[in-house]
Amino acid sequence: MSGQAGIPSGAGAAPSNGASGNVLPDIGTGASGSLDVGGSILAELEGKIAQTQESVQVKSKELDELEERLRQAEARKQELEAKGVGQS
Repeated sequence: MSGQAGIPSGAGAAPSNGASGNVLPDIGTGASGSLDVGGSILAELEGKIAQTQESVQVKSKELDELEERLRQAEARKQELEAKGVGQS
């Protein structure tokens, strides 16, 4: 028995998916000629990408806010040092 024409099945051979004898399932092409890997998988990946982008934007905003607070704290520290507050 063979998995594909000319390729014997057995030790070291890739498993067949059954009746068609193909090693991999047929995936077809979309209207643009690109591979159609399955709408649900693609939608899931796009959702994860969108979540990651949103998370990065939130973290970037938080970082900007923390940097601004640090600048303000350092400016306040310099003002206090100039007035002699906190020095022994």
